[in-house]
Amino acid sequence: MESLIELARMKELLSNSAAVMPANPRGAVQRYFGFPRMDSIERLDDDERKAKRELVDEVRKNLTINLDHDKMSKQFAVTIRDHGMGQVPAMMHDTLLSLGQSDKADKPYLIGVFGQGGSSAFSVSEYSIVVTRRAPQILKPGEDSGVGWSIVRAIQPKGRRDLYYAYLAASEDETVPRLHGAAADEAGFTQGAHFCHIKYDFGASDSAIARLLYPALNHVLFNPVLPYNLYALKGTPEPMLGTAQRLARQARLLGRQVALDKAFAAQPT
Repeated sequence: MESLIELARMKELLSNSAAVMPANPRGAVQRYFGFPRMDSIERLDDDERKAKRELVDEVRKNLTINLDHDKMSKQFAVTIRDHGMGQVPAMMHDTLLSLGQSDKADKPYLIGVFGQGGSSAFSVSEYSIVVTRRAPQILKPGEDSGVGWSIVRAIQPKGRRDLYYAYLAASEDETVPRLHGAAADEAGFTQGAHFCHIKYDFGASDSAIARLLYPALNHVLFNPVLPYNLYALKGTPEPMLGTAQRLARQARLLGRQVALDKAFAAQPT
């Protein structure tokens, strides 16, 4: 989500270098994408609600989560793909692959601060494949338009109990392997980032994760800043707008007089 917001902010600065930054993530979404909180859209009149929902549906195409399952190995893979700002290959090791580092502290319109959120997925995967390409609209003169890629996995040193995470580097200066822009174009990788977590461990929920992932994500991201698409072992996407939006929609469909959208049996006194 942050990658999409930051891309919009960087494009804004290219056209107006003095533009004041948004005060918070929701303010950024309102400014750059044109819609308010997901649940509040359901409270608009019909025409405005339809217009805002069209904006939401367009934006969610730029952020997807895919769940795949290999029947032979009975293993899962989780892929997160965004079409946001991306990174140039030379900066990938200092940004997407860095653990505990962040340049977000002075950007109140972004969500994270400490650089721990996305990287926590490394700990529940056997290994992760990371691919990124800088959005062409924000490439500086002379910057690499190609793709950077790497593989991340845990390393268990012999004779020690503490493991560490390492990524595949192409040289001693810690930079990652890269592909030329022409190869990326041929592969259809235009911009943004791709994180694929192989052998993702869902714990006790493994057997039912395809069924549970939709309600679980809507619960955890109760009212997400941006919408996204979920492909949970399906060829068609499920729009992910959060449980707050779903409750607001139920209230709208059932009428204003309804206080709750679920009936509860009488409890003994």
